[in-house]
Amino acid sequence: MPTSFLLSTLAAAAIQSGALSFAPAPGPLDNPMKGWTPYVGPGFTQHLPYSTVYTYVSWKELEPSEGVYDFAKLEAKMSTPDAIGRFVVFRVYLDYPSIASGVPDWVVAKGVAMRPYTDYGGGNAPDYDDPKLKTPLLKMFEALGAKYKNDPRIAFIQVGTLGFWGEFHTYPRNELMASVQTQTDLINTLRSSFPNKHLMARTASNYQAGLDWIGYHDDMIPADTLGPEEWMFLPTINAAGRQNNWKAAPIGGEMVPGGAAQYLGPDLPKLRQAIQEAHISWIGPYCPAIEATVSQQKRAECDEIVRMMGYEYRLTGGKIGGVGGEPRKSNITIQGVNQGVAPFYYPWKVQIAHLSATGKVLETRDVQTDIRKWLPGNFTFSANISGIKLTAGSKLALGIISPVTNKPAIRFANTAPVINGWTVLSSAPDRI
Repeated sequence: MPTSFLLSTLAAAAIQSGALSFAPAPGPLDNPMKGWTPYVGPGFTQHLPYSTVYTYVSWKELEPSEGVYDFAKLEAKMSTPDAIGRFVVFRVYLDYPSIASGVPDWVVAKGVAMRPYTDYGGGNAPDYDDPKLKTPLLKMFEALGAKYKNDPRIAFIQVGTLGFWGEFHTYPRNELMASVQTQTDLINTLRSSFPNKHLMARTASNYQAGLDWIGYHDDMIPADTLGPEEWMFLPTINAAGRQNNWKAAPIGGEMVPGGAAQYLGPDLPKLRQAIQEAHISWIGPYCPAIEATVSQQKRAECDEIVRMMGYEYRLTGGKIGGVGGEPRKSNITIQGVNQGVAPFYYPWKVQIAHLSATGKVLETRDVQTDIRKWLPGNFTFSANISGIKLTAGSKLALGIISPVTNKPAIRFANTAPVINGWTVLSSAPDRI
């Protein structure tokens, strides 16, 4: 039975069983919280599609005077024209080699030791274990969490903060690194301050090696992602028993700076392998999206890589029918496949919408499913559509709703029409 005829019976509230089918198509390149995650702001131009941006912010910017928090600096970074409407990954730093210290002047004035080094262009590493630094730093994160813990614009927070570039290491000057206790206290403070956000650590060592909820970021993708050396990114995760963390928390990080030509060229197979085996969802801030020139061939390779990263949902089939043989109690069942390497990491709402012939939302029905559970492979969900009466030209449609806009945001790798973000599942005939 043709689906259009099947749905026309909704006008009389009598639904016959009928199958739905969906043709595949290349997946979107700017779905939320996956793909290229470039720098934005002065000095950077983005040349490829992206949905998520990356920014650093120093403690000095966030707390210029003791107890006086200036979160406007972070807000400004998240509100540049190239970031508006996108999601944000950020890291707080104290020491960034070759540039001015991110430690507030008032902390230094309290007598916290600032230890000079010459590596990576030089700088001054603070004594992270000094209570005169550690105590106000953790208080700052508590205040930051009170402000942003429920902000839907923030995708992921890198634990960072300690070490060179806020990258949780001071190699080769290991004596300058914070103690394991300070590392532990920082992670626990971030966890309690941002209970609704995913945190990402640089590696699965020390305290974070025992956490099944934390994500990780490799800042040398793919050069040190796979191994074989035991200190490399994935071998360290595997040795800690955290090889399944990707099912609950994101894996991402930065491409080797300046390495786009190499890793979209002769070493493209290595990049593919790194994304697949590490289950990488996003790459930035250095990534091909900020390269001034990307050839057509490289553009095709970029598109392939973005579609590999994170999730990519494709609808494969479905059915509309009565429940238990009762036509007045009707539902819709949809089958799909996640053909990416990871799930989506937040519990965004899934809805079935009844759209008018002009695309206006007439009513919606929530779908009882958790998209965080749509791991790579097949998924199925159903929704009650009892009482929906289609009129001439109206449609049933599917949407995964962004809490930023309260509108559909995640799109599918299908040819199905999309109206205001809603993916059309089937339509009533123009005349009923």
